[in-house]
Amino acid sequence: MKINYMTKLIEGVFNHLSNWGTFWFGFLFWGSIFGAILTSLFSSYNSSFFISMGYFFGIIFGLISNFKKWSWIN
Repeated sequence: MKINYMTKLIEGVFNHLSNWGTFWFGFLFWGSIFGAILTSLFSSYNSSFFISMGYFFGIIFGLISNFKKWSWIN
């Protein structure tokens, strides 16, 4: 019985990643790059704000790429 639940969980995770992989790539990869660029440009200000803004831009970039079906990972 437990194997069936684990199989469904693993299938659900892979299904989610296949549908939302470009979103997570945009959020994690591009968000960290945008955050690093913003903190280096505005180094005299609070860096946690600019890091979070970079991840916000990564979310927006990831959502656009997911809905437009851009492919970076393939």
